[in-house]
Amino acid sequence: MDKKDLLGIEINKIMEEEVGELFLSEEIKANILKKAPSFRIKTIREFLNKEIELPLIPIGAGLLAAFLLLIVPIDGIIRGDRVKTLDFGSSQVIIRDFKEVSKR
Repeated sequence: MDKKDLLGIEINKIMEEEVGELFLSEEIKANILKKAPSFRIKTIREFLNKEIELPLIPIGAGLLAAFLLLIVPIDGIIRGDRVKTLDFGSSQVIIRDFKEVSKR
């Protein structure tokens, strides 16, 4: 055993010997219960002190999906733009195969 464990056991024995014969009266018990927090306050405190565990993989996947949806143009993915490029010397002419006006 560790020295700290032996010291803790020895202190616990001494405390039990000294306090073992003491009893609380009914009046003191009632006074303690009056000063104790009510059930509602206790449940609210327990709720606020809960530890929240967030799984990193689903959160990371969701953030990545949201990032991709905001960055990648959806019009190009859904329609599959058909683009033709014509070269005239040092100039280029880009011809797209649709007639609608895009949001972007």
